[in-house]
Amino acid sequence: MQPFVTQLRVRHHEMDALGHVNNAVYQHYLEQAAVEHAESLGFTLARYNSHALKQGVNLTIAVGFSSISVLPVGTTT
Repeated sequence: MQPFVTQLRVRHHEMDALGHVNNAVYQHYLEQAAVEHAESLGFTLARYNSHALKQGVNLTIAVGFSSISVLPVGTTT
């Protein structure tokens, strides 16, 4: 299996005056890489929603400028 590689652009607002990336930003990079990796394997948001609904999970979708987060908010009985 080939390792997954992606490129993420460091944006100006993610850096301080000295050009250092804020430590908290690396979590966002990891999340974005995880989403892109899952999509490269065929696990799209639509597929996730389809599977989650079969399992009885209610989802909330939070959309930001550069990412989509799927947050489980509870299960149905």
